[in-house]
Amino acid sequence: MEQKVVVIGATNIDLIGYPHEEQLVSQDSNIGTVYKVFGGVGRNIAENLGLLGQHVSFITVVGDDVDGEACMQDLKANHVHVEAIKAPKSSYYMAVLDENRDMAVAINDMESIEALTPSFVMSHKALLEEATIVVLETNVAEDVIEAVMKLEKPIYVDVISIPKTFKIKDHLARIHTLKLNRYEAAALYDKRLSNQAKAKDAVHWLLEQGVKRVFLTLGKEGVLIGENNQVRHMMSKTQEVMSATGAGDAFIAGVIYGDLNKFSPVISGLSMAGLALDSLASVNPNITAKKLDELIKEYIL
Repeated sequence: MEQKVVVIGATNIDLIGYPHEEQLVSQDSNIGTVYKVFGGVGRNIAENLGLLGQHVSFITVVGDDVDGEACMQDLKANHVHVEAIKAPKSSYYMAVLDENRDMAVAINDMESIEALTPSFVMSHKALLEEATIVVLETNVAEDVIEAVMKLEKPIYVDVISIPKTFKIKDHLARIHTLKLNRYEAAALYDKRLSNQAKAKDAVHWLLEQGVKRVFLTLGKEGVLIGENNQVRHMMSKTQEVMSATGAGDAFIAGVIYGDLNKFSPVISGLSMAGLALDSLASVNPNITAKKLDELIKEYIL
């Protein structure tokens, strides 16, 4: 039987800028580069999986405008089956990157995500019943999360910001795989994670709450993996960074690819994140399963 993934989440238009100088100067106009790409955590995960040749469907909301239609066509061109409800306008995400191409600050204008209701999501019963994995990201409303958590499917969750972390706190025992960063983990754990030992304590706590598997990403320091009451650390490879935007989304897509194709999910995730770092776009358009497989083998060697 073909393995199928259903992603539920946001579609955005990303406006991204970075400085040309060696340091981003706050409260001033920085000479730099500004560009527009398609984004949204759910959309990025779905497109990554589509580029990897996986059978992926995406339940989302798009704007009833030029940007929304262009985003829909881009997804379809990248082998993603889309089920979308229309909103009056597209969602926008504006990020300013620092001199290291890490996010310094961002603003999201995402009122349209409210159009993605539980009734619309659950109206796609056949898609959800056929899914091997269901992926959620925390841009969606709490009632959508609550409805999806009732499915008898492995639920993978990508936490996308500190304020939206708390939407999942009452559902931790239903989550198969949870991906979050140290700041989001600190918010859930309600303690500051000032070093790796404390971050490991947070992963142990999440496992105790019923999460089956945890990936706590640490940026250049790699990732903590929690599973079967054990926590281990794996470093990421050193590389030049074009943009860190979308690396976390690529990581969880890589984890899913690893799970479906019997590769190490953490090595697959780190390899996908590396491919994302090599592109200014939120999703590296040059990603292929062949390239990822080669990177996975390099990690193993």
